[in-house]
Amino acid sequence: NNFGDLAPGLNQISVSSYEGIMLLADLAQRSQSLQTHDIEKTSMSAVNFHSPRGEITLLNKNVQADVFIVQAKDNGFVPLHRIGY
Repeated sequence: NNFGDLAPGLNQISVSSYEGIMLLADLAQRSQSLQTHDIEKTSMSAVNFHSPRGEITLLNKNVQADVFIVQAKDNGFVPLHRIGY
């Protein structure tokens, strides 16, 4: 962590943006191309990757990921439930 206590907290937008970039990088690497049609073709097969939310699967252009129900407490969150796909 380069910013220590000054680092901004994780939020849904930052996690989703990170996951999107990591997924795009993985698809580009697997397809060995940055062409949209090549990446789309690769996205039709199962692609798994790890994210801050846990393991995520992309299958037939649909994302499968666990959902967490949390409670805000002080400056953070307390996990209450995990709903698996």
